[in-house]
Amino acid sequence: MFRNLKLLAMTVLLASCGQESVSELDAVVDATTGRWKARHNMRDGQFQANLDQFSEQGFQVRNLSGYTVNGSPRFLAVWDSNRRDQVVRYGLTKLNFELQSERLEDQGYRLQDISGYEQNRSSRFAAIWVRDRNRDTLVFTDRSNDQFQRDFDIYSNRGYRLVNVSGYSIGGQARFASIWERRSGPRYLVRHGISEDGLVALTHQLGSEYRITDLTGYGDRGKIRFAVILERNNARQGFSEYSAKSDQYQRKVETAVRLNLRITHAAGYHVGSKTRYILGTASSN
Repeated sequence: MFRNLKLLAMTVLLASCGQESVSELDAVVDATTGRWKARHNMRDGQFQANLDQFSEQGFQVRNLSGYTVNGSPRFLAVWDSNRRDQVVRYGLTKLNFELQSERLEDQGYRLQDISGYEQNRSSRFAAIWVRDRNRDTLVFTDRSNDQFQRDFDIYSNRGYRLVNVSGYSIGGQARFASIWERRSGPRYLVRHGISEDGLVALTHQLGSEYRITDLTGYGDRGKIRFAVILERNNARQGFSEYSAKSDQYQRKVETAVRLNLRITHAAGYHVGSKTRYILGTASSN
């Protein structure tokens, strides 16, 4: 069930952003195997072309991330060959996202993945819905740091688990979109507003007992911050990246192809003059 999709009134301050090289911004980078495809740094027209082409080839979107570089929306996506009934939308305003959610819920779909980003000084959303009537779902968007923390405190006590989080910046202020499901599961931890050093320290502290199931990077008053979901799981993990440049991300994706790993989460973010990428992998077995 989709709830709490009311538009929040916000005071926004424009944050200045630096410039990146044209070569990095304009190059769409991809990796392909027989089972999945990955592309990043796509403009909306390029993303739509890939959606159409890969759908015809039997691939569907598994991970989707929207982010804004110097005022221009960009997209990162991972497709796999697992067939499922899904709907993908991007460039949605707050109101359009709410209307899409209500219409698709009535048709038996639930929200699987959401990504928030800024366009024209307001929120935009990219999202994936899949046909599944069997899960009680909550969705929250445009939440501040304090509101996101209150959501966790309230709904965790009501049997909901945070399964997907997207951090993004509107006018330099952190905002969050999130998906919650009422179900049981292994012990898990959620942290937000942490720095790069704090993220490294957290993962080292938890060691191999926990694995990252979702990770998002975003700007908050000009500083890079992260929100992360970690779940207790002893399954064999691959490698993770949380601050890779475009070429570094591409090399890591190619490494995942070579080692026969699967991508568990991937995202892009832009803060100040930096565009960075997140990648998580795990064993295919």
